[in-house]
Amino acid sequence: MQRGRSLLGVSVRVRRVGPECDPSDSLRTFGTVVQALREHAGFSRVEFGEVVRFSKHTVESVELGRRMPDESFVQRGDVTLQIVPLEAGLHACLDGPVRLLETPKGQRLTYSEGQQNGRLISDPKEVSLLYQRYDTLRSQAALTAKDSRGLLERLRGEL
Repeated sequence: MQRGRSLLGVSVRVRRVGPECDPSDSLRTFGTVVQALREHAGFSRVEFGEVVRFSKHTVESVELGRRMPDESFVQRGDVTLQIVPLEAGLHACLDGPVRLLETPKGQRLTYSEGQQNGRLISDPKEVSLLYQRYDTLRSQAALTAKDSRGLLERLRGEL
């Protein structure tokens, strides 16, 4: 999977229904990021399933936010996740979801979503600004990757 960067403000509340969960906004967001990164890398669900050693149905359930990914899914997919606690308050990335991407050739792009549309941004000045905001958020408001993982593990244990 090609490298992509994402940062999610996460507040997880799910209700277990068999092996899958009712989708929460956080699980759907995580799943959307997994799907975007998978597609960016050029993998089908079947191909990505082979990489992470899960069935295409499990990959689909994670992407649709119906299933909490377990630790091995995330490790095998080489995903880093940082959580911005709600207590962080105002921060540099409150204008809406944004995905920061880098092509295999090193070109940086961003994808920004609004309520009725999304847009791929390739203008170097705009891309640079969004990367700067992201870096500020990571350094000033987000939990470390280790602390984020610990929080997700605790939440998963509470389900």
